[in-house]
Amino acid sequence: MEKTSAFQDGILIYFETSIKSQEFAQFLSELLEDEIRFGIINWLAHKKINNLIVLKNIYVPIDSRNQKIGKYLIENFLKNHSNEKILTVVDNLESRAEGFNLEQWYIKYDFAPTGFKTLSGPIFIRA
Repeated sequence: MEKTSAFQDGILIYFETSIKSQEFAQFLSELLEDEIRFGIINWLAHKKINNLIVLKNIYVPIDSRNQKIGKYLIENFLKNHSNEKILTVVDNLESRAEGFNLEQWYIKYDFAPTGFKTLSGPIFIRA
């Protein structure tokens, strides 16, 4: 079941899951071909990550960007889930402020590339 966290005009959407759940399989099937989907599930199992949080989206409207809303949302979320494994897709297709590098932004919060990619961008994990 999806959960949300909101601040001003921004929203963060996530769900808690198991790598064996139907919800996780459905999420991955919307993003990945079967071969890659099975690859990431096996990769997570090999890393002994069975339960995790999927960070689906952080959205801040264009006219509200550059006001630290996204920073507040991610920092509050990470504070509340500091001991959890968190998986996200870095959506490189989403518009953003000029010069803003979303991959570097996630790396700053201790996310790392998994080596798996979707059509919209790489999959990162914070473990």
